[in-house]
Amino acid sequence: MPIGIYKRTKEHGENISKAKRGKRTSHNTEFQKGHTRCQGSGHPMYHKHHTIEAKNKIRNKLLGKKLLDRAGDKHWNWRGGITGLRTQIYNYEGTNSWRNKVFERDNWACQSCKSKVPLEAHHKKEFNIIIETHNIISLEQALNCEELWDINNGITLCKKCHGLTKKGNQSRNKQIFGLWD
Repeated sequence: MPIGIYKRTKEHGENISKAKRGKRTSHNTEFQKGHTRCQGSGHPMYHKHHTIEAKNKIRNKLLGKKLLDRAGDKHWNWRGGITGLRTQIYNYEGTNSWRNKVFERDNWACQSCKSKVPLEAHHKKEFNIIIETHNIISLEQALNCEELWDINNGITLCKKCHGLTKKGNQSRNKQIFGLWD
């Protein structure tokens, strides 16, 4: 039934309400409830620019302030600290250090095809196997695991060659690269 053509009775409205009860709306719909469109030409600052003085005033006001009222469990989209262990380890600053040490040792070149970009560091002994064998369940345990951060367990591969090492291709690793046991 097209919307806007027919006038609905109170009973009709109640029936629609009953039919929709218990059904969830999408995240985008929930977010947009009560919000006016503030994008593009609908935004009050559209085609306007702050002066340098205004920018400095805003910057100085916010400088050093932490948004504690919107951090952690006070944030509207907080879901109980569900960041996975793998993500925590990849986002840890020491991971970049390990990766760069592997790249430097391998002269910033893929050890399979000698390509220079885009490079990725690959664990010879799989990352998830190291996690399982050492029963790592927290970031602190991962940081204390020497095998995880051993640069001799890493190898530099380009994105294409690294993709060949992924799930379903493990049995072909030796044939493709012949680099490790």
